[in-house]
Amino acid sequence: MSERLFDSVIQAKNSMTVPVFKSGKSMHSRYDPQREAVQFTESISFSSIFLIAGFGGGYHIKALLEKFPDSLILAAENSTDDIEFLRRNIPSAAELLSSEQVIVFPVEMTALYIKQYYLPVIHGSLKIMEQRSWAQENPDGIKTLKLQTELAIKAVSADYSVQTHFGRIWQHNIISNLKNADQNTEILIPINRTAVIAAAGPSLDSTAEWIKDNRNSLYVIAADTAYGSLLRRGILCDAVVSIDGQQVSHAHFIQKSSKQTLFVFDLCANSSAVRKIKKEGCSIIFAQTGHPLCQYAESISASAGSENFIQLESGAGTVAIAAADFALKAGFSNIAVAGADFSYINGKPYTKGTYLDDLYSIGQSRLSPSENAYCSLMFRTPLIRKGNGNRFSTVILDSYSSTFSDWLLKHEIETRKEKDIIYCTKKTGDAHKEQQKILRFEKFNFKQFRRKLIETSSHIQNLTEIKIPYPLAAAAVLPYAAYIENKEQKNQKEHDFLNTLKLAFSDIVRYTKKL
Repeated sequence: MSERLFDSVIQAKNSMTVPVFKSGKSMHSRYDPQREAVQFTESISFSSIFLIAGFGGGYHIKALLEKFPDSLILAAENSTDDIEFLRRNIPSAAELLSSEQVIVFPVEMTALYIKQYYLPVIHGSLKIMEQRSWAQENPDGIKTLKLQTELAIKAVSADYSVQTHFGRIWQHNIISNLKNADQNTEILIPINRTAVIAAAGPSLDSTAEWIKDNRNSLYVIAADTAYGSLLRRGILCDAVVSIDGQQVSHAHFIQKSSKQTLFVFDLCANSSAVRKIKKEGCSIIFAQTGHPLCQYAESISASAGSENFIQLESGAGTVAIAAADFALKAGFSNIAVAGADFSYINGKPYTKGTYLDDLYSIGQSRLSPSENAYCSLMFRTPLIRKGNGNRFSTVILDSYSSTFSDWLLKHEIETRKEKDIIYCTKKTGDAHKEQQKILRFEKFNFKQFRRKLIETSSHIQNLTEIKIPYPLAAAAVLPYAAYIENKEQKNQKEHDFLNTLKLAFSDIVRYTKKL
């Protein structure tokens, strides 16, 4: 934790209170800090969001807000103690700390706050500035801020890139799946069994036999890619979890499904797969894994004390984590995980029997066997050798593995590994004594949702400007707005979030009216 930077205050010649560093230097002018603050802003051009290194008395930030009254200001101070000192001793700082447009935080938490508040589709570029005296007095703080900012921008850029690619797909799937969430659902779960999560890694080839031998004592939850592979081995799944929105996910469900299997679909999951499973009369419950449109939809439909969807964590979009989280939320005390390798083993990316076996077999020839397709899949990004064996990973697979470890840590789950099976045990809490648990979910009120969307869209279309705090409904379409901004407004010279928001709501209303 950083030491306090300030230890006293003085009165400037114009009676304004100015913080003083431990070195004895003042952060702002001892004569007229307000005039100095205006000079600070003179050469600054507009941005919807600023990151300021140094909060102090806040005079420079107040001047910035007077020049750009609709902007959001993120201000890093050296420590929590400094922030409290400034709040107690400097009226101008206390005033800004109560503003919704000014977010002040310790410098070591810069990355967290950038990721929380900086939304490229809303704000465009993040403008970063330093308060000169603060930067000179606090070189370690500046170094920390720069490192934290670099990490945060990488994470935000990656997230924004995913949204620009999947924003339209997710929105299409969500609306279609909400339409199909039209039944009350009641599912009986035998939580006295061991829930085994079957992911589609290469080690499932060996652990599938263990699942088959112990089938009567297990509740088998398959990741969608592993589903077909287990069926081909004669293993009937109790539940299947699917979160991928891409059309290729439909291929996981080509085989006829059993009505004894429960299908857990993320609302963002491929809607064609959902329609097929529903047509076959199988039980379906829908999950929401954090997409703002799903959260907005449930806030409109769900009655007090009830839920439309199960809330699941999926990490960085990892189906194995979503499946494990379903087991945890369903109430299982004993969970085992098979096939969660997050790596390529012995030259194999997946277990036998996935949809890729069929897909690559159809396209193979003497000159281009299916092995070529698997090699192209594995070598599309650089490989990372793991240990001395024939196990390789990639940056993406490593991130999945790290996210899974974070999920285990978050839920205080200890693990032990035996013969490629990970056994999971909660560190705290008593084992469930119940033999079974009932999961209940209300049908989704699609008509009410559509009516609310139309009303909200009408309000948005009539806006001539948009200010902080933004309308709550605006967050619901941000991923789709990111898609619009990237694909349809590349020729726009200036960032215009309001226009993007109007287009997003216009599209979603037009689509829902057709359903």
